[in-house]
Amino acid sequence: MGLLEKNENKIPEMLEILQHCNEEYVPTNDDKSKILHKIQVGGDHLTIEHAISAVNAVGDADKPYERLQGLVLKHKDFHCEMNFLQVTNFVQKF
Repeated sequence: MGLLEKNENKIPEMLEILQHCNEEYVPTNDDKSKILHKIQVGGDHLTIEHAISAVNAVGDADKPYERLQGLVLKHKDFHCEMNFLQVTNFVQKF
């Protein structure tokens, strides 16, 4: 997938990240007037909140493609699950 040297905590840079994902991975017809398939973009809660803000910034664009509607933003609870496992593992030791 490559590496983008962007800061996801800055909304303009998060917008660039999402536009890159939209351009590279969301299939469209030739003139980009129709999204053929949506893709999921996941992250922790803060990342998704920044992504939602970035998507809202382009919410008044003309085409669904330009509004980034080919991206489905999903919370990934990796950190919560790891904290839960650490707590339960800690409790089981005693």
